[in-house]
Amino acid sequence: MAAACRARYDPRVPQFEFDPAALQVMPSPERFAAFAEALDSLTLANLTDRLGETFGDRAAFIMEQPLALPGAGRTTITFGELAGLVARATAALEALGLGRGDRVALCTRNRMELVVAEWAVLRAGGVAVPIGARLPADEIVRIIDDAGARLLVTDRAVLAGPLAGRSLPVGHRILVDGDSGAGVLGLARLLETAAPPPPADVRDEDLAVIFYTSGTTGRAKGVMLTHGNLMFATRAGLRQTAAMGPPPPILALMVMPLANTSGHQALLFSIVRGTTVIVLDRFDARTMLDIVERHRVNLLSGTPTMFRLLWEAGAPGRDLSSIFSFGGGGDYFHQDLIDRFRMLPRGPESPVFFVTGYGMTETGGQVTQAFPAPETDGDLGVVQPGIDSRVVHPDGQPVAPGEVGELEVRGPNVTPGYWRAPDATAAAFRDGWLRTGDLVREGAEPRRLFFAGRAKDVVISGGNTIYPPEIERTLLEHPAVARAVVLGLPDERMGEIVVAAVEPHAGATLDEATLLAWIGERVAPYQRPRAVAVTQLPTSADLKVKRRLVAEILTRR
Repeated sequence: MAAACRARYDPRVPQFEFDPAALQVMPSPERFAAFAEALDSLTLANLTDRLGETFGDRAAFIMEQPLALPGAGRTTITFGELAGLVARATAALEALGLGRGDRVALCTRNRMELVVAEWAVLRAGGVAVPIGARLPADEIVRIIDDAGARLLVTDRAVLAGPLAGRSLPVGHRILVDGDSGAGVLGLARLLETAAPPPPADVRDEDLAVIFYTSGTTGRAKGVMLTHGNLMFATRAGLRQTAAMGPPPPILALMVMPLANTSGHQALLFSIVRGTTVIVLDRFDARTMLDIVERHRVNLLSGTPTMFRLLWEAGAPGRDLSSIFSFGGGGDYFHQDLIDRFRMLPRGPESPVFFVTGYGMTETGGQVTQAFPAPETDGDLGVVQPGIDSRVVHPDGQPVAPGEVGELEVRGPNVTPGYWRAPDATAAAFRDGWLRTGDLVREGAEPRRLFFAGRAKDVVISGGNTIYPPEIERTLLEHPAVARAVVLGLPDERMGEIVVAAVEPHAGATLDEATLLAWIGERVAPYQRPRAVAVTQLPTSADLKVKRRLVAEILTRR
């Protein structure tokens, strides 16, 4: 790591100023053993205190800009410093009246002050409500109001941007990157005299976070997740780590939105293992590749779109040999994309992992895991221990082995329901099982699942059942197609017709007639799209395609 930090200066690469020795700090075996023994008593309220005690002067986060908080003027923050900041932020929030169960809205860009504030809310026994900073202003205000947030934590870019001039239903607005102004409190100023209180005594069943779903299929609902929901997979991962002793120095690069379940959980899984994390505000493919090369990053997580853009930005010609594990989440990964990154040139180390899995906000992002990588297209991996699953017909009866049906799950990771939405909660469960809305089949290996599609996306055309992922995989085999979405539109004669939208690779050209002829030769007649729109596909903040907006584009044609 030290050698990497002495690499020649390149003004185009973010110059993360950090002491390589801070990555090498190792907890004593005794201290780490004590941490491992406390797994079942760990919650999101006391986690940062225990991490600070265990990893101390080891680097926790490396940032592009120094934290705008007292006592953290460098671009590196250790686990001990992180614990201290979170504890002082807890005192500051409690001084403003934050109590057990009170909701706090958190809407900033991807920055470490957001992490400090959220973990302070959890440490106080409050409920964090992360909100994507790139959502429309009306949606941000609606979520704040729906959650009944008592406080809002934000930054100058959001306050002067989407929230400018907005009347907000909160008692206090707290700015993480500036001094207080009219009706605004500066977090840095609040921390100056804060005396850290002990963490709240919370239980697994206590509410911790409300994640509002993206709303791509309608108005966003607040998914309630408890301390036990969010710590379920974390404890399992820590047990695996504990069996191997204190973890070695590992550097991860993080760009997934922290306000989404996938980014939130990816960060949590990294930090509880003592991993040092570089946090970026937004995705830029060339910048990420530069950072991996210069600083010899070991772990890289992202969505399928992010990895596709990394490939197009020149990943095959870059030195990514320091990476021993890629991580995928946020959307479905096609096998071809995984195989490309796994086959990149490497040194004498073991083959690179590409760990993916299946989960949803309602399951804390966790159900299955494919390790060390998916075996074939559609492979979601094996259902994790402690989670029950079943594959059923619409009436709830089990399907025959190998037959496609809806996946239902239950376990300590599953949400207790939707915030202030009892009807939606009742509709989401059947006899205690969460109805995922995803269609899968079970493979020959017990509990290994293969993805068939979303129940709501299945197309019934002329009596034929058509699963869009099958056609999407075929479209992606075309050398000019970067992304593809297949869906059904209403039709008086057929019930529904198959249509598609594709986005070409950068610099590639496509036309509808050529693509229709190409796909027509490769799928069954009843699966052939009637129309294909060649367009830039609309995406969310984590670059996941918004299928509802794609449907609107195709309907207007």
